[in-house]
Amino acid sequence: MLSIFRRSTYQLLQSETLNGSVLDLGGGTTAEYHNLIKGNFKATSLNIDVDAKPDIVADLEKPLSIPNNHYDGAILMNVIEHVFNYHQLLTETFRVLKKDGSVLIVVPFMFPIHPSPNDYHRFTDQALKKLLENIGFSSITITPIAPGIMKARHLMLGRHLPQKLSHIVELPCSFIASWLDKLFQKLSKQSRKNYNENHYPLGYLVTAKK
Repeated sequence: MLSIFRRSTYQLLQSETLNGSVLDLGGGTTAEYHNLIKGNFKATSLNIDVDAKPDIVADLEKPLSIPNNHYDGAILMNVIEHVFNYHQLLTETFRVLKKDGSVLIVVPFMFPIHPSPNDYHRFTDQALKKLLENIGFSSITITPIAPGIMKARHLMLGRHLPQKLSHIVELPCSFIASWLDKLFQKLSKQSRKNYNENHYPLGYLVTAKK
């Protein structure tokens, strides 16, 4: 059973489109999200982990051995939090993209530490926008993934449950959490409380252009 974060991410990905040659940084040849993204594209995966069966084995902490203006698109799926030199990685991503090339980024925010092999960073939407702007990206859109304080609590608590029990309660509990977040949002407006579910995203989906 997929987590609420993964399900929500995959739902958003079905509205995204990529075309041409796409570099999947940190991905593998069997990545299931390739089948969710619309468009006519061929993905080339790059990863230091040979178990992911990438097309290119390389360290994302180092500059990419790829020519300038080489790819039509790039994917960074839950990867920049694991890269200490994330600014270099995003700068390299910009460099290898063709003019008007697209980048698609998914990054967690309210999410437990998950070493792979390390977990270094969390980014707000404001930080992501400023970071990408400073590198040179434009047409930046940032969408919260499964926002809401009860969804965040559900995700955190669910990771403490035994796997079999977690699979059983995941869908009903995520439904209840989503309903409670909508209720809290409505009540906060009526009582003029400063609650905004978008302040509690499980992560962000980011798109931008070179």
